[in-house]
Amino acid sequence: MKPRDKKSVPLIRPHGRKQALMPELLRVCGEFFAQLEKAYPQAVQSQYSLRDCALLFMATFLFKFPSLNQFLAVFDPDEAPHSMGWSKQQSGRLRQNLQKLFDLPTIPTDKTARVRVDEVKTEDLHGLFPALLGSLGEFSWRQDLQTATGELLLVIDGTQSFSSKQIHCDHCRITKHRDGTRTYSHQAVVAAVVQPTASTSLPIGVEPVSRPDGVRKNDSEMAAAKRLLRRLREQHPDLNFVVVADALYAKGPMIRLCQQLCMSYLIRVKPGQGQSGLFAYAARRGHAEARWHAPSRQEAAAERHYRDRGTLHYRVLPRQRLNGSHEDLYGTVLQCERR
Repeated sequence: MKPRDKKSVPLIRPHGRKQALMPELLRVCGEFFAQLEKAYPQAVQSQYSLRDCALLFMATFLFKFPSLNQFLAVFDPDEAPHSMGWSKQQSGRLRQNLQKLFDLPTIPTDKTARVRVDEVKTEDLHGLFPALLGSLGEFSWRQDLQTATGELLLVIDGTQSFSSKQIHCDHCRITKHRDGTRTYSHQAVVAAVVQPTASTSLPIGVEPVSRPDGVRKNDSEMAAAKRLLRRLREQHPDLNFVVVADALYAKGPMIRLCQQLCMSYLIRVKPGQGQSGLFAYAARRGHAEARWHAPSRQEAAAERHYRDRGTLHYRVLPRQRLNGSHEDLYGTVLQCERR
């Protein structure tokens, strides 16, 4: 990594100073949600603002509650001591933290919060991540997370936030089983900037894998990832990204998109998943370009785990064709083996 500027503030502040970052991020979220009131004027007539309802859902995740119902039950003096195992003193302390951190004078009800937040379209929330990054101006997040060559490792992967066989909405993905039953789920592709030597990551975007109204065919993780990468390039034209993904994204259309967006890529591949060209060298270990080399003492010391007695060895095979469907796409294969 490049040496950090002495005047810059690290992304994770040491000791007690790191708490100063959270109020600033929550303030930006509150201002962003307050601006959404203009896009949904019918919500102004409600007792609770859209800002308060959205921040309530954020608080549910921040305090690590499994559901909004369980989170609100803590504030019920008749319900919390019995069903949740919380005392009245603990409930009061949590209420104070909620009101102080999120600036919530009153706590919205369960039904109101769900109805208000359901009104918001997903595309109207895409501007929140750039707003949060803009608030990190005094923090040296680029210097902390970029590699030695000045690049940012952009990890993308799919995740699932909801699954049920009974509860569903018009946007749920539908999985049909052989026994005739269906599973409804909500999934998303998340993008985050990571650094191997850093203890933190920086989420910068999310794209839902949903099923739009009137569309019977499910959306795919690949399609959602393409939408996400295009939007990230529009929002951050000056950042030098390296897309890091699993074997699902080792496809010609995804690689072409990365090239069009001027993004480098580091994609994991597996034998037998269509990358016949990349793995053609497996049967010819004597190939001149396929060479093993032992790492130096410094590399071995840095890459050897304290519980592992082995050493990492690498095989490099440059300019290998991706597969038979995309004969014009070539890549460098880096294979790692622990001995």
